[in-house]
Amino acid sequence: MFDSYRGIFAIKGAVNFSIAGFVARMHLSMDRLALMLIIIHETKSYALAGLMVALASLIITLSQPYWSRAADKYGQSRVLYFNTIFRLIGFTFFILLVNLQSPVWTWFIAIVAAEINTVSVGGLVRRRWINLLPDPKLKTAAYSFEALADEIVFVIGPIITVALSTAIAPSAGLIASLTFAVIGQPWLARLKETEPPIETKLDISPKVSIIKRRSTQAIILPILFVGAYFGSVGITVVSFCNSINRPGAAGALLAIWALGSGTAALFNGVIKWRLSHAQLFTYCLNFMLLMSIGFLLAKSLPTLAIVLFINGLGIAPVLVNAYATMESISADNELTEAMTWVTTGTPTGGAIGSAIAGQLIDNYGSTRGFLVPIMALFIANLALLPYFKVWVRLRSRP
Repeated sequence: MFDSYRGIFAIKGAVNFSIAGFVARMHLSMDRLALMLIIIHETKSYALAGLMVALASLIITLSQPYWSRAADKYGQSRVLYFNTIFRLIGFTFFILLVNLQSPVWTWFIAIVAAEINTVSVGGLVRRRWINLLPDPKLKTAAYSFEALADEIVFVIGPIITVALSTAIAPSAGLIASLTFAVIGQPWLARLKETEPPIETKLDISPKVSIIKRRSTQAIILPILFVGAYFGSVGITVVSFCNSINRPGAAGALLAIWALGSGTAALFNGVIKWRLSHAQLFTYCLNFMLLMSIGFLLAKSLPTLAIVLFINGLGIAPVLVNAYATMESISADNELTEAMTWVTTGTPTGGAIGSAIAGQLIDNYGSTRGFLVPIMALFIANLALLPYFKVWVRLRSRP
């Protein structure tokens, strides 16, 4: 049943870069949750917390394609070393400002300096798989494994963040997140035997930027609103747990959400689908919308846990098939950037979702925040319509 997974890990060096990549991206599940907890603790404002997360998300959106483009041009190891140093300086500065009780506006400046140094580790790891695996079926298994790894990260990360931030100090979760990045990124950089080669051939033909292509936009736009779903669920779950005096339960609930996605990722990699990746992407996006309606019924922790797990079942398949579709329409010398664009829209969407949900929570209560993820997925499905002809073409690909 799991022959595909055995096949990808039979490749020399695959285990090493997968583990290093896992450690390096732990911060993705911790940074913004840690920021949210810090702001809520210090200011008691969900709206301000949503604004801080929104700013961080927007900066991540702007920075990730730049770092990925640099990785394609200069090599992953060089980019990772520089990025780690700059990230360490930026977040250290932010933590010092918070602990010194500096004005809140200085925190926003510091978080810009910190988050502008966010590299898409998932994109770098997936680029290594593409370089090593010529078989499309093995690539699907690799994408599914990476989606599973992402979800394990999002199971463990929130639990660590909430536990440290509530039991030790508000900034403890962010310090742990930074530690993972400082260890994992240089570790991945040292693994040069699996690093994709730098494109040295001069391409003098005119080329349309990735973001300007309609085929790319057709993938990125729906994912943007999936990001709004992610951001709004995160802040609303934290608010819901605080409203019933169970703040420590937020990490466990977010972990259950990720567990649902991880379960779907595991089986997605072994099922031999007869549908194209584009078809699976659209069907799974429809599924996520239908399952999100369950948030209207979430009035207790057990009910919310069930709803989150069921919702999670759609996440990994949507992202896996988005990656596979993007790869099929991208050139070799732009694959890292292309892989990054798949999920670069999620921080921007997360910024919108968390900011709107924060305002609703502050003004109308925590349960109203759950309206935002439902609307976000509704708009994500609507976002397929402007690119109807593009999706007809993409869905006809094998």
